Amino acid sequence: MDLIIDGKPTSLEFNGTVLNLLRKLKISSEIVVVKRNGQIIPENETVADNDKVEIMRVIFGG
Repeated sequence: MDLIIDGKPTSLEFNGTVLNLLRKLKISSEIVVVKRNGQIIPENETVADNDKVEIMRVIFGG
């Protein structure tokens, strides 16, 4: 799959849920938003090698 993490493109072979992908990458699901092919998706959705996945960290503060 084409994978973008915080604006940095990379490539990864993976088929499974968003939650499992985040675990594999050691990224907490509580601090990111995940888009598949331009659409925000929940962590129980499945992603596959033919998807374009973007992982964006959520910034908190005030």
